[in-house]
Amino acid sequence: MPTCELVAADAPLLHAYRSVVDVLDTDRRAWIVGLGRLVGVRSLDPTPDLGSLLAQAMLDGKFPTGPCPMQLGDLVYDCGTMSARAEVLLPAGRPMEYRIVAGPRSLAVALTRNGYLDDGTVDPGHVQLADAESLLVDAVVLTQRLARLVSHVGVCHLALGIASDIPQRPLELRAFDEEYGERLRPPIGYDEFDPVYGEFRTDLAGDDLDLWLWDTSLSVAEQFGVFMPQMIRRPQGSQQPTWRLGPL
Repeated sequence: MPTCELVAADAPLLHAYRSVVDVLDTDRRAWIVGLGRLVGVRSLDPTPDLGSLLAQAMLDGKFPTGPCPMQLGDLVYDCGTMSARAEVLLPAGRPMEYRIVAGPRSLAVALTRNGYLDDGTVDPGHVQLADAESLLVDAVVLTQRLARLVSHVGVCHLALGIASDIPQRPLELRAFDEEYGERLRPPIGYDEFDPVYGEFRTDLAGDDLDLWLWDTSLSVAEQFGVFMPQMIRRPQGSQQPTWRLGPL
């Protein structure tokens, strides 16, 4: 059985993913959700210090993936998990919101643009490919850091999905135009996204990590109607796309 199918059958992973989606206001705006789970952690370690985890990741420059500064809100402890909200103000005053949730064995990041798109329009059901790729990287980076906090060395499972249940506003998956890479292409009816699953090790790094992110992001990009990722770069030594990514 392929690895992605084995991960998709991971019941604790799916339960954790759905519990995150359930607390998001997906009836008002589309959310991208990435969740990593540590596999084989048997002991009930105490909930990790999410504040320290995020602060160190930000200090290292590995989180968030985007170039815009993030303002973390208060940390909240509830039923064995710690959560935080963060706001990112993009150019032209466009707000982006993060939710970060961590437990002893899993960590989730959820992102929404509140409908504000790079082409100046506002539509709560539209999602940009670059954001999905960014969240993929963030989920892996923070899951690896969680693993170090609880001294887990081994396998992690990942799920990346898009949740949108806005009445009479279908999901629309948007990507940058491949001929004019500085602008979003018009909506062209990519309105479904099947969750992407993956498996990686806690010690995955360097070129191996770059290759894993590239291979996984290919499955994301395909569902947005393009052949290659638009934010995650090809591993070093591979041919680069001939167009450039547009502004955040």
